[in-house]
Amino acid sequence: MNNRNISGRILLSVFFLAAVLLSGASVGSAIAKDIMVTCQMPVDHFDSKAVELFIKKAEEKSHGKLKFKYFPAGQLYNDVDLVDVLPKGGVQLAQIGLDRHVGRVSVGHFCYPYFAGPDAYFRWWYDKACGAGIFYKILRPQFAKDNIHLISSLNYATTYAIITNKPVHTLEDYQGMRIRSSGKSLGAFLESLGAKATVLTSADVYLALQRGTIDGALSGTSSFVSRKWYEVAKYVQIVPLGNIPFGFAANMTFWKSLKPEEQEAINEAAREMEIWAVEKSMEEHDQCVAVMKKAGVEIFTFPPDVEEKVIDKGLDAVGTIVKPDVGDAVWSDAISQLKKAIKADKPAWKEMLQKREF
Repeated sequence: MNNRNISGRILLSVFFLAAVLLSGASVGSAIAKDIMVTCQMPVDHFDSKAVELFIKKAEEKSHGKLKFKYFPAGQLYNDVDLVDVLPKGGVQLAQIGLDRHVGRVSVGHFCYPYFAGPDAYFRWWYDKACGAGIFYKILRPQFAKDNIHLISSLNYATTYAIITNKPVHTLEDYQGMRIRSSGKSLGAFLESLGAKATVLTSADVYLALQRGTIDGALSGTSSFVSRKWYEVAKYVQIVPLGNIPFGFAANMTFWKSLKPEEQEAINEAAREMEIWAVEKSMEEHDQCVAVMKKAGVEIFTFPPDVEEKVIDKGLDAVGTIVKPDVGDAVWSDAISQLKKAIKADKPAWKEMLQKREF
């Protein structure tokens, strides 16, 4: 074999190897953008549908450069697991219960209950113009310290309720009742009513109600219906807790690895998801109340003077739990911002979310 043939074969081999390596790099890049997204809500719940909307929009806005794998209904991890998993990068994006993170991020307390409707609530989170904006001033910086990048809210309910296995028509009726809570702040609120708070994940509530392990559960009416709690408890009381959101967040290391245009695609998709979820939470509440009434569930709303007592008792009780965790200065700052947001009469929630910065 002459030298010319040998040289040709060597060049051909080098070319082939380079092509394989480049191909592998291309595949690796695609896999790196195969983003894992998780949500704890049932597949047919509107929050799960909201995440599906987010994925569709983010893929469109990134012109197909971002690809996602979606795991709803806690298929990978529940909300408690995500406290450890998200900072470690076990998933890249997740719906999270902010209050679940309180052991690591104390300001997770500032999600609920704060007795403000959606207009005031979203001004509290985002409206720096009125002197509020805890999302930017308090929440996002503290979650960042735990390698979590908060992107947006993912609304769950514009009002909350308690479902019980016996009728409740006065605050005294709650005395001694074992009521499910999803966190410390909500537990403090329940105990201010005279109930005994029991922390359970949503997935465990149905059997606990059925077996009589608990007497009731505090949540949004959409969970009462989607998780079928109303089959085993027939009394619902609407309580004035105000707007109730989850968070939507990214692992910080993953977030920083994205190109600016990819981050922008995710942000703008999250904006559309955030608005859609608030609208659906309002619609869903009305629909769920109608479903439960048709099934023979009693729906009870406390009169205005009792609601005022509930708010006063509740905010004081929340303060006793939150202040020791976050410190007096942070508590005072957050509540000052809340008062400014309530006092301001605009923008309304939708305009706030349409124009808020990321």
